[in-house]
This record gives sequence, C-alpha cells and structure tokens, in this order.
Amino acid sequence: MFGNVLRLVSIAILLFHAVPVAVAQTPPPLPAEQLEAPEPAPLVAEQLDAPEPAPLVVWGRTVAVLRASYEGSSPADRAQRATARITALPPRGDLQIVSAKTTIGSASGFIVGTGTTHLFGLMQEDLDPASGKTLEETARLSAQELKAVLDARAEQLHWPVFLRGLGFTAGATLVYAAVLWLVFLVRRMGMRRLAAC
Repeated sequence: MFGNVLRLVSIAILLFHAVPVAVAQTPPPLPAEQLEAPEPAPLVAEQLDAPEPAPLVVWGRTVAVLRASYEGSSPADRAQRATARITALPPRGDLQIVSAKTTIGSASGFIVGTGTTHLFGLMQEDLDPASGKTLEETARLSAQELKAVLDARAEQLHWPVFLRGLGFTAGATLVYAAVLWLVFLVRRMGMRRLAAC
C-alpha cells in the first residue's frame, strides 16, 4: 500500500516538473514594426555630465535620493557619509529630526538633522524632476522618513520587543524540531513496513 502511494507521488512530481518544460516554448515572432528599434533620445549636455543618483539607505529603508555633487563629493560619497552619521546616532526614540533652509557659500538648500547634528543636505539639483515636489517638501518628507526609521530602530532595540522576538524565534524553532521529529518517525515506520513486506 505504502509503495503504491510512493509511486503515485513520484509520478506526480515527475509530471509537475515536466509541465513547465512543455509549456516553455519559443514565443511567436514579432511583427516587423515591433522589431525596429526606436530612435534614441538625443543626449543633452547636462545628462552626459550628471552623476549617478545615490539612494540614502538607512537600515534597509530609503530616506532620500541624492543626485547632485557637492564640493567634489559625488552623490554616492554624500550618501555614504550621511549613512555613517545617521548610524552613529544613539538608538533613542526621542530624537527630533528637523529640516532647515540654509545657504553655504553659493549653494543653498535644506539641512536635515537633529537640531544639534547635521546629518545630510538636500540641494535643488537633488530633486527628481518627474516628482513635481518642491525642495522644501522633499526635505520635510525625508526628515519624516528618517524619523520613522530611527523610531523603528529604537523600538527594535527596546528590551521587551527584543525578548518577544527572541521568544517567537525559540517557539518557531521548537515547532520546526517537532515537525522534523514527526517526519523522522513516520519515515522510520514506513521503512519498517516496507521491510516487513
């Protein structure tokens, strides 16, 4: 009986894996008008010199996207330094994140920080032209996102939350071990029955 079930399961697995091979055939050829490549858009001088945008990612969440170079620093360098400053902050939920308008030399923009610590700056050139947002709005949204990231980080490091997560992990590990033990027992019983036949 167990051998018949095992054969049926084996056949089902083989059929399941064979179906994608039969379905994956070459697509029909495209009409001639779709084969022609579209004309590339002419490159503007600004696009040729524009540095690669760099997302400012803190603990897996994007806070802002930096697109402009500043005093010889590429957007990637600016993002790296800002990430280092942000991750050096103490994990407290009471940090106030603000954005303030500033002018340094010929560059003007917004500084996002804690009030006492400058974390990163946003300039007009950092804006995404397709978003339609103003620099002030982008700075405010970046400050709100950074505050949410820092609050979440402080909450993760809060002992009751940490211990609850540790408890869930231990419980899941025990359930997994119990399931493996049951699989082992059922397998052993099946092997005994097969040996007896």
